Amino acid sequence: MSDRAGCIVFARLTFCHGAFAASLPETTMQTVTSATSFFRPCRRPAAIACRALAVVSVSAVLFVAAVPFAGVPLTPIPAFVASYQSALAINDLITAVLLFSQFAISRSRALLLLASGYLFTAAWRPSSTP
Repeated sequence: MSDRAGCIVFARLTFCHGAFAASLPETTMQTVTSATSFFRPCRRPAAIACRALAVVSVSAVLFVAAVPFAGVPLTPIPAFVASYQSALAINDLITAVLLFSQFAISRSRALLLLASGYLFTAAWRPSSTP
């Protein structure tokens, strides 16, 4: 979705780089800078390691906090499994349609095989519901 050389417009956000970004008006540059600074991945290895350690630490704390409740049974909801299976079947069907449409464009056998697999699982799911 590129409209100008050096810029990418996606979901009303403009991402620019290089010399083209310097030639944009000031208001556009502020929008571009504020939009891309949030999505910009950190490039420093120390920052990446720090983020990874923070994510692992928060996950470990949440896991330890949930351990005392591991033996508590939840209230059974009979319709939950059926509704969950239906949602999965719809998702598989949508994915199969998208993959078949991609196959119609690219004629890749791998896409045809993958789309057929998704179609099979979409058709098989309702029969597996108890």
